[in-house]
Amino acid sequence: MDTRDNMEASKEREEQVAQHLEETPSVEAVTPPPVDLLEVEGDGTPEKTTLPPLQKPPTPLQDSLRHLRRDRRAMICLGIIVFFVLLAIVGPPIYQHVGGDYNSPINGRVPSTVYHSFSHQELNRLDEGPSAQYWLGTDRIGQDLFARVLQGLLISILVAVLVEVVNVLLGLIVGVLAGYYGAGLIFSWPALPT
Repeated sequence: MDTRDNMEASKEREEQVAQHLEETPSVEAVTPPPVDLLEVEGDGTPEKTTLPPLQKPPTPLQDSLRHLRRDRRAMICLGIIVFFVLLAIVGPPIYQHVGGDYNSPINGRVPSTVYHSFSHQELNRLDEGPSAQYWLGTDRIGQDLFARVLQGLLISILVAVLVEVVNVLLGLIVGVLAGYYGAGLIFSWPALPT
């Protein structure tokens, strides 16, 4: 008898809920559409329009690059860095082809690709000042100072890039190990001698 009463009570409750839903107007019918989504036609009746697709928010990289482009000092510094990198990469091949052959009393006829290299010595032209042949002059053993500056610039940039690559790789390895084994790894890392 209990089960039959429960079933009848639940049916009555379902009928009451269904009747209540039929009598209550739906939310869509009561709520008017937002004003900015309506366009009024010539006869005064509103017509629904579609919204344009939402734009994706910028990624952190895009946001950082946008801020970098807006910072004038940062762009000037970036331009100087790019200039030195390009000078180190394309400067030596261009500089080695500037000028003609040179008749050396010691070495004979020397092409510009040789006397503008960073390792060539002209022992009869020690400690010379700037000239058309040697733009920054020569050092005390007769080497072209401008060619040596370009080579030093290239080596400095390569060392800096190599150090950063090693730095990122070591940081990545330590970070992954610390994430896997927990913070105890960081505190047990041996201190480097100072």
